[in-house]
Amino acid sequence: MSRRLLVLGIIVSALLVSACGQLTGGGKKLVITEGVCGNVRFLRMKIGQETNIVLDNSKHSTDQDGMSLVMTRFPVTITGEIPPNTEIGSQFTTFALRAAPGETASVSVKPLFAGEYNADCNISIDRGDSQTAVQKTLTFQIVAN
Repeated sequence: MSRRLLVLGIIVSALLVSACGQLTGGGKKLVITEGVCGNVRFLRMKIGQETNIVLDNSKHSTDQDGMSLVMTRFPVTITGEIPPNTEIGSQFTTFALRAAPGETASVSVKPLFAGEYNADCNISIDRGDSQTAVQKTLTFQIVAN
């Protein structure tokens, strides 16, 4: 049992290091995979620093049918291509990224002000005769430079 916990701890630590390692230095690239969606709770961005958020579904579980990231009322400006059905306000933007198995989706944003904002990361599982949705909350911490 303790060996299982040790292995699980190492895997979770590796996922955290992988996710956070992509958030330091130079141009920011925040990659959200099925593993990050299922295991990581906090992600960090800096005010005024352009961040490319990538929903990477290139590696996925065999019964997975798709993945999405929904960011509702985030204080960001979209600096690149605008995803479909995006709602842009004067201070807050709402958008969703969707990726089928084997695909990726991305958006470039620039955070406007600090705080913690929750996004929904959804994984759709195909159970043969039915679909199950697994929803996890990812908290984005937007901090000052």
